[in-house]
Parts: sequence; C-alpha cells; structure tokens
Amino acid sequence: MKQTTTEAGIAQNPMLAAAFSQPMEVTHSTNVRTLLPKMNELPDEFDNQYNKWNKAVSTWFFEGIRKDAFTAKEGIDKDKAFKHLAAVISSWDLKHEHKTAGAAYLMSLWFSDVYVK
Repeated sequence: MKQTTTEAGIAQNPMLAAAFSQPMEVTHSTNVRTLLPKMNELPDEFDNQYNKWNKAVSTWFFEGIRKDAFTAKEGIDKDKAFKHLAAVISSWDLKHEHKTAGAAYLMSLWFSDVYVK
C-alpha cells in the first residue's frame, strides 16, 4: 500500500485512514475488534514508539485522562471519539500492544493535539 506522510512526519496509508476517518458508534454489543485496524495494518510509528499519541494512550491506561486534554479535528465528534477510544483501551479482547498502537493511531486521525504531563 502506498503511504503518505503527515505534517507530523507520520507515514499514513490513505485507504486505512479513510476507513477510520470517523469514530464509530459504540454499544454494549460492539465487537471491539471492529473498532481499530488490524495490528499489521498500523503504521510502524505507533508500534512501541514514543510520540505524543502513544504517550496519551499510556497516560490514559495507567492514570486516566480527561476529555479536555484533546483537541478534536474539524468534523470529529469528540464525545463519540472518546467513547470509541475508551472501548478499545478498556477491552480485554485485544493484546495490550494492539490496543495501544491502534488507539494511538486513531487519536492521530481524530485529534490535532493532546496535552499530557
């Protein structure tokens, strides 16, 4: 697949980014595996890397994070995105590495910035 690079220098697969361009509606019966790309589809920059998105996922996982720490991109429903990410991060159905890389990737698609200490 062809990859492009964002202004932050992160390689993106345009087709994958388009597939996850908006957060999904999450319900109790949602299969969490449908909420993020497969591990082998994620850009390498999110697998065991330390960028602001991976740091945000780590903070969320170990300490919790407030919704107001995120700046949503135009056209993104922040509440829906936060619920989508919460379902991924709190899931027991996925390996930790997949959750963290996938959530970081989705954050990079839906938010322009995040503030973490």
